[in-house]
Amino acid sequence: MNPRRPLCPPLLFFFLVLFLVLFLVLLPLLPAVLPPRVSSAAAVAAEPDGRHWPVARDGAPPAVLRPFRPPPEPWQSGHRGVDLGASPGAAVTAPVGGRIGFAGRVAGRGVITIVLDGAGDGAGLRTTLEPVEPAVAMGERVTAGQVIGVVGEGPYHCAGPCLHWGLLRDRPGQPGDEHPEYLDPLALLRRGPAALVPFLSLPVPPGAAGTAPAAAAGPGPHPGAVLLLAAAGPAVLLGAARVSRRRRRAWRATGARTWCGSG
Repeated sequence: MNPRRPLCPPLLFFFLVLFLVLFLVLLPLLPAVLPPRVSSAAAVAAEPDGRHWPVARDGAPPAVLRPFRPPPEPWQSGHRGVDLGASPGAAVTAPVGGRIGFAGRVAGRGVITIVLDGAGDGAGLRTTLEPVEPAVAMGERVTAGQVIGVVGEGPYHCAGPCLHWGLLRDRPGQPGDEHPEYLDPLALLRRGPAALVPFLSLPVPPGAAGTAPAAAAGPGPHPGAVLLLAAAGPAVLLGAARVSRRRRRAWRATGARTWCGSG
């Protein structure tokens, strides 16, 4: 018997077995080290967090026809809100709970202003909707999702029918500020860029704090698990190939046989 002949089974088989063992050991641990996956349905349900789009199309969020584009300076031109696709006569709902600060006409256009619950004089947050034919009166309290009117016949901010949605913040101690700070109203739905408005400055609806929805179980493994295992497999096989190459070179240099055999 040649003492220099390689032992069986081949190293490749050994590494494949090692990979299988690692797979079985690591798979149960993946949920503990990777963030939970939230299904798309759960994510959609969690977005409002007690808040709502002011208009909807067949139960789906409206199209954002024109996004929020604040001017570089307060006196310069810009788009101080978002334009949402809507049809005349469509129901308009309160995006947040609060008090009706204004409901009437401004320059021939119906306007509704809602002072957010919990904003107080320190934050002074209010949201505006136009054109709207109001179904509420000034001083009335509304809840998120409550119908407050219908989309008016115009004039519109867009070339066609739409609903303009704005969000303003008064300076501290100056309610009804004539020069408020304009913010992205989509931040109320936790969709707007965090750089435009700190979420900590927005009042959270009562009972919403600390009640984040549980992650819904979605079909298939976590993407992180797939990536981890997909990376581990080639790494193990590459290691086996490198070891095998080194062994073959050593065996050839010493005249040993490179394949297992019985003779």
